[in-house]
Amino acid sequence: MAKPSAKKKSYDRIRAPSLNMILLASVLLITFLSTFLVSSLDKTKVDDALYWTLCSITSANCFVSQEFYELPVVRIFSVINGIAFIIIISFLSANIVDRLSRVDLRGNTLKKKLEELKDHFIICGYGRVGEKISSVMRSNGVSFVVVDMDPETVKELNELGGLTVEGNALDPRVLERAGIKRAKGLIAVLNTDSDNTSLVLTANDINPNILIGARADSEAAIRRLHRAGAEIVVLPEIVGGLQLAKEVLELEEVETHDLVSRKKFKPQD
Repeated sequence: MAKPSAKKKSYDRIRAPSLNMILLASVLLITFLSTFLVSSLDKTKVDDALYWTLCSITSANCFVSQEFYELPVVRIFSVINGIAFIIIISFLSANIVDRLSRVDLRGNTLKKKLEELKDHFIICGYGRVGEKISSVMRSNGVSFVVVDMDPETVKELNELGGLTVEGNALDPRVLERAGIKRAKGLIAVLNTDSDNTSLVLTANDINPNILIGARADSEAAIRRLHRAGAEIVVLPEIVGGLQLAKEVLELEEVETHDLVSRKKFKPQD
């Protein structure tokens, strides 16, 4: 998944708090002017002027004398502080509603897209291998969903427009949210051979017709993954080593058929 540029991230960090800072600065300015002018022009104690200012801006009840409200500057700032209160409430309300609507819209949109997916691939695990697989699929226009347990990874992929499901890929409910019953294939690239074997068993049980590819960390795991239901099993690190040897020795071809297995073992009756 392509990373957002540093320039864009910097711009977002500057832009996001700007309205909040303007609002805060405005409130502080009004508070200072109200307190200062009421105190100096109407010969009122500073603490009394500040108390009345805070009460009027927050629309709270002020326990001050009636004569205080008759002061000219107090009358003027009663209007100004009242307007400030309305602006603060309006801004906060709009900000909260906007954030809630965005979360709801994003959640509904993601759910709708997942429900509409068909003949897609499910990539379980977004480590180095999973990231490369998704990059290839994206560049070839193949529909896919990433399943990962890391909230930060899911959040990042969602912000970049990817389809993701947060949760444990070994949980059948998570796989069903990813549309496994309508999927064309599933790729198991979790951290351990045991997790990948369990995932293959679970996926094959939910959808026996799905094409399953799996990553293995050892040659001993290949047969177990095949028996669990994986049709394609690859050992990425060993294949990478062979590819490196090929480049260093300038060989035309390196045999990898023992490391990329395509035979699917059928369970015995």
